[in-house]
Amino acid sequence: MKKTFVIFLCIIMAFTMMAPTVLAADDSEISETGVVFYHGNSYGNMDPVSVSGDYTLPECGFVHYDNYSFKCWRVCGEEMQPGDTIYVDGIITATALWEAIPTEAPTDAPTPPSDNNNTNQVQNAQPDKPGDNTDVDLALVIAIVMGVVLIFVVCIIGGIVILLVIKKKKK
Repeated sequence: MKKTFVIFLCIIMAFTMMAPTVLAADDSEISETGVVFYHGNSYGNMDPVSVSGDYTLPECGFVHYDNYSFKCWRVCGEEMQPGDTIYVDGIITATALWEAIPTEAPTDAPTPPSDNNNTNQVQNAQPDKPGDNTDVDLALVIAIVMGVVLIFVVCIIGGIVILLVIKKKKK
């Protein structure tokens, strides 16, 4: 029974240690309340903002690849424009949403040569761009996993120390 209680206590301690701060994309910490900006498949950096109460969303500081433009911020599932005001009472994530810029097809495009077996033709080929298929920053994931592992190890050591103290008191 006491071992179960100690393990339960360690789990509670781990969650309460993780609750007050959030690791932002640039490895800085925001305590208690603030806004963290996520690039949404683009690149660049926007520093997190520690704020409580009303906050006006800024212009997007991220840069997307060719043929895309900034559409809006997604905040708590809602699409919002720069200049809109949000109420911050915890850690809020603002994700940049992007939309494709429509391109006009050339009117007098050359006709490709006829090739009956089509082995040498690649249609609609576009080069891969870094970040096109990922929504999660790898460095952020690694930092979170390492943080959780570290907290878990600290809790296990704490539990062992508590068990040793309990055993010593019984003697």
